Amino acid sequence: MESHQDFLKSIEDNENGHFLLENEGGRAILKVFPAGKKGKSVRKIDVQARLGLFGISDYDAAALDEAIAGASGEAYDIAAWEELASEDARLELEVAEDESQAMMTVIAPRHGGSWPTREEILSLLASRGVVAGIDEELLQAIVNRSLPELANKGFQKKAYRIASMKAPTAARDASVEWQIDPNPRAVPVREAGQREDDPVDFRNLNVVQTCQAGDLLARVLPGEPGEAGYTVTGRTLPATDGSSIVLEPGQNVESRGNEYYSRIDGHARVSNFQTRFPRLDIEEILELDNVDYSTGHIDFPGTVVVRNTVFDGFQVNARGDIIIEKTVSNVFLKAEGDIILSGGAVTRNSGYIEAAGSIFARFAQKSSLLAGHGIYIQEVSMHSRLTAGQEIIVEEGRGEIIGGDVLAGQRVKARKLGTKMETATRITVGVDPDTFQKLREMDAQYEDQKKTYHRVLLHIQQIEESRKRGKSTAEDEETEKRLRLVQQKLEKLLENLELQRERLIASINPVEGAEVEVREQVFPGVEISFGVGVRKYRVERRSLPGARFSLYEDQVRLASI
Repeated sequence: MESHQDFLKSIEDNENGHFLLENEGGRAILKVFPAGKKGKSVRKIDVQARLGLFGISDYDAAALDEAIAGASGEAYDIAAWEELASEDARLELEVAEDESQAMMTVIAPRHGGSWPTREEILSLLASRGVVAGIDEELLQAIVNRSLPELANKGFQKKAYRIASMKAPTAARDASVEWQIDPNPRAVPVREAGQREDDPVDFRNLNVVQTCQAGDLLARVLPGEPGEAGYTVTGRTLPATDGSSIVLEPGQNVESRGNEYYSRIDGHARVSNFQTRFPRLDIEEILELDNVDYSTGHIDFPGTVVVRNTVFDGFQVNARGDIIIEKTVSNVFLKAEGDIILSGGAVTRNSGYIEAAGSIFARFAQKSSLLAGHGIYIQEVSMHSRLTAGQEIIVEEGRGEIIGGDVLAGQRVKARKLGTKMETATRITVGVDPDTFQKLREMDAQYEDQKKTYHRVLLHIQQIEESRKRGKSTAEDEETEKRLRLVQQKLEKLLENLELQRERLIASINPVEGAEVEVREQVFPGVEISFGVGVRKYRVERRSLPGARFSLYEDQVRLASI
């Protein structure tokens, strides 16, 4: 480890020159500091650019040149810097035409202006007739400025739903008391006590809901009366009648009053279960050893279970699910439910696998998978095209996505993206946000100086610890004094940069939604995009540890996990 003296000398020799621009009593005061032996001096063009940011164009050019040439840290009065008059916080209120809500926008005070009081907010609401459904907790939080975004120094403008209507509660809708799972998802079952990162039995999926003749499948429950509601202006909204539900007894289902029973042994399936008109069918289960020349192509109105595999070139179409125990290759699978590939898929870019629901596989290699909802892979996806309406999850077992094109409507999750060989791996999620490019250069300078600042603090701490142990030297004591001078200088510079950043920052509202989450590592060669036309995030040269990529304004935001 480098000595304190060597560290200090490195800072002093390599330090770039810097300048401070401060407003003192309405005057722009410039201080320019020299560079170290190997550092770069302050450029006039940089100072002029900073003056321009704050609208200062009429300045003393001679004093500016003298300050830069001398670089002594001496204060130079170079221009007038007018302080703007204070402005109190402003409130804007918008009441929906249907009186369902009232949105209040808080515009931050400027230059020392005052914050709104509870009485001022209530007066504004009353002036627009908003007297009901007021969010008292939110109102008080605004008054106290206790919300995180309001406490932020860079806060500029934020809209809040300050009042909401209370909708009339209908007579409780009729519902169905299911004796089966109406929407089973093929998710690997964990044993009691298993942790999230423990391997699971991918063959144990709980997707086929078997039943026997005479089994009770569902019971329709009647609703109950509701109560009236109100708008934000206090207008009464009368209660409405609750909607009924009609459960259709489909294939092999018998209705007895409000109860529904199975006529045969089979697989229970519910369609349209989230609507008021669900349908309940008992499908036959077609069980095969293989799909090959002995069976031909399969087109079955129920669920197809293949104990071994589907041979190359064969097709399986099912109204229900498709479950295949062993690996498939050049096959064509299409299901209106889910597809479960316990052994995985290697279609060599010639087969095709499509499910209206979700696809579950141990692995995918050079395969094309399309799912209406999600794709869930236990081990690895290699050079495959994965497309899912909602999500793609590859985080059990190895949990790797290597190469290929991956597109999901909302989210992609994996343990690892790419490989050490920098295999091109393209991930696309979400929709196009607006572009946002400000503050990059200033933030980069701030972070660079902050990194040095923390190193300085570390060396000071080490000298203090040596002193406590009685092992510090006279040279250490002298070094500490000089390090503390560096500390003070960096603190002043960081404070100055942060103040200037606050003047420039605009109102930023985080965008919720699409994200890419990688639990362990992202390798070079990975490209992440949040929609067509949005600047892509490429991992270059060095890999990244576990991270979450999401949209913040129009930028890809990277957070450690």
